[in-house]
Amino acid sequence: MGLLDWLFGIGRPPLNTGPSPASPAASPHAVVLFIHLPAACDLHELHERYEPLQRDLIEALHRHHAGVHTSTHWNENFCAIEFHGPDADSLWDALAQELQKHPFPKGSHAIRRYGPEGSRFDRIDLAWDG
Repeated sequence: MGLLDWLFGIGRPPLNTGPSPASPAASPHAVVLFIHLPAACDLHELHERYEPLQRDLIEALHRHHAGVHTSTHWNENFCAIEFHGPDADSLWDALAQELQKHPFPKGSHAIRRYGPEGSRFDRIDLAWDG
Protein backbone atom coordinates (compact mmCIF):
# COMPACT_ATOMS: atom_id res chain seq x y z
CA MET A 1 0.00 0.00 0.00
CA GLY A 2 1.45 3.35 -1.04
CA LEU A 3 1.28 6.61 0.89
CA LEU A 4 -1.59 7.99 -1.21
CA ASP A 5 -3.55 4.75 -0.81
CA TRP A 6 -3.09 4.97 2.95
CA LEU A 7 -4.07 8.68 3.06
CA PHE A 8 -7.24 8.10 1.06
CA GLY A 9 -8.17 4.86 2.81
CA ILE A 10 -7.80 2.61 -0.18
CA GLY A 11 -7.52 -1.01 0.91
CA ARG A 12 -8.54 -0.50 4.53
CA PRO A 13 -11.92 -0.58 6.27
CA PRO A 14 -13.68 2.79 6.75
CA LEU A 15 -13.25 4.55 10.07
CA ASN A 16 -16.27 4.63 12.35
CA THR A 17 -16.80 8.34 12.98
CA GLY A 18 -20.22 8.08 14.66
CA PRO A 19 -20.91 7.30 18.29
CA SER A 20 -20.44 3.69 19.29
CA PRO A 21 -23.62 1.81 20.21
CA ALA A 22 -22.49 1.75 23.86
CA SER A 23 -21.81 5.49 24.06
CA PRO A 24 -24.33 7.78 25.80
CA ALA A 25 -24.59 9.94 22.67
CA ALA A 26 -25.94 6.92 20.78
CA SER A 27 -28.60 6.35 23.44
CA PRO A 28 -32.17 7.20 22.51
CA HIS A 29 -32.98 8.56 25.99
CA ALA A 30 -32.74 12.34 26.21
CA VAL A 31 -33.39 15.46 28.22
CA VAL A 32 -33.79 18.64 26.19
CA LEU A 33 -33.92 21.99 27.97
CA PHE A 34 -35.83 24.81 26.26
CA ILE A 35 -34.91 28.14 27.84
CA HIS A 36 -37.35 30.83 26.76
CA LEU A 37 -35.60 34.00 25.60
CA PRO A 38 -37.04 37.48 26.17
CA ALA A 39 -38.48 39.22 23.08
CA ALA A 40 -36.00 42.10 23.15
CA CYS A 41 -32.73 40.40 24.03
CA ASP A 42 -29.07 40.65 23.16
CA LEU A 43 -28.05 37.13 22.08
CA HIS A 44 -24.39 37.79 22.95
CA GLU A 45 -25.39 38.73 26.51
CA LEU A 46 -27.58 35.62 26.78
CA HIS A 47 -24.75 33.38 25.52
CA GLU A 48 -22.56 34.79 28.30
CA ARG A 49 -25.34 34.29 30.85
CA TYR A 50 -26.14 30.67 29.97
CA GLU A 51 -22.66 29.40 29.10
CA PRO A 52 -21.71 28.87 32.79
CA LEU A 53 -25.02 27.04 33.35
CA GLN A 54 -24.32 24.75 30.41
CA ARG A 55 -20.81 24.08 31.73
CA ASP A 56 -22.24 23.24 35.20
CA LEU A 57 -24.79 20.88 33.64
CA ILE A 58 -22.11 19.06 31.65
CA GLU A 59 -19.96 18.70 34.77
CA ALA A 60 -22.95 17.34 36.72
CA LEU A 61 -23.52 14.67 34.06
CA HIS A 62 -19.85 13.67 34.26
CA ARG A 63 -19.94 13.50 38.08
CA HIS A 64 -23.02 11.25 38.00
CA HIS A 65 -21.93 9.25 34.91
CA ALA A 66 -25.44 9.93 33.59
CA GLY A 67 -24.84 10.99 29.98
CA VAL A 68 -23.39 13.60 27.66
CA HIS A 69 -24.20 16.99 26.20
CA THR A 70 -24.96 16.51 22.50
CA SER A 71 -25.99 19.94 21.18
CA THR A 72 -27.01 23.52 21.87
CA HIS A 73 -29.19 25.53 19.50
CA TRP A 74 -30.19 29.19 19.66
CA ASN A 75 -33.00 30.98 17.88
CA GLU A 76 -34.96 34.16 18.55
CA ASN A 77 -37.32 32.42 21.03
CA PHE A 78 -35.44 29.61 22.76
CA CYS A 79 -32.08 28.16 23.63
CA ALA A 80 -32.31 24.36 23.37
CA ILE A 81 -29.67 22.31 25.21
CA GLU A 82 -29.77 18.58 24.51
CA PHE A 83 -28.36 15.72 26.58
CA HIS A 84 -28.38 11.96 25.91
CA GLY A 85 -27.74 8.97 28.12
CA PRO A 86 -28.79 5.40 28.85
CA ASP A 87 -31.61 6.41 31.22
CA ALA A 88 -33.79 9.54 31.05
CA ASP A 89 -34.49 9.54 34.80
CA SER A 90 -30.77 9.41 35.65
CA LEU A 91 -30.12 12.24 33.20
CA TRP A 92 -32.86 14.35 34.78
CA ASP A 93 -31.72 13.61 38.35
CA ALA A 94 -28.19 14.79 37.55
CA LEU A 95 -29.38 17.92 35.72
CA ALA A 96 -32.14 18.89 38.18
CA GLN A 97 -29.66 19.47 41.01
CA GLU A 98 -27.97 22.18 38.94
CA LEU A 99 -31.13 23.57 37.36
CA GLN A 100 -32.71 24.26 40.75
CA LYS A 101 -29.91 26.75 41.49
CA HIS A 102 -30.98 29.03 38.60
CA PRO A 103 -34.08 31.08 37.81
CA PHE A 104 -35.62 30.61 34.35
CA PRO A 105 -38.03 32.81 32.40
CA LYS A 106 -41.68 31.79 32.16
CA GLY A 107 -42.16 29.39 29.24
CA SER A 108 -38.87 27.55 29.90
CA HIS A 109 -39.26 23.78 30.12
CA ALA A 110 -37.53 20.45 29.77
CA ILE A 111 -38.53 17.39 27.78
CA ARG A 112 -37.50 14.07 29.32
CA ARG A 113 -37.77 11.43 26.58
CA TYR A 114 -37.75 7.71 27.36
CA GLY A 115 -36.45 6.32 24.06
CA PRO A 116 -36.02 7.41 20.45
CA GLU A 117 -38.03 10.20 18.80
CA GLY A 118 -41.73 9.47 19.14
CA SER A 119 -41.34 7.67 22.49
CA ARG A 120 -43.12 8.51 25.73
CA PHE A 121 -41.97 11.82 27.24
CA ASP A 122 -42.63 14.21 30.15
CA ARG A 123 -42.74 18.00 29.96
CA ILE A 124 -41.28 19.67 33.03
CA ASP A 125 -41.76 23.37 33.76
CA LEU A 126 -38.49 25.18 34.55
CA ALA A 127 -39.96 28.58 35.45
CA TRP A 128 -39.16 28.51 39.16
CA ASP A 129 -37.49 31.26 41.16
CA GLY A 130 -34.14 29.48 41.65
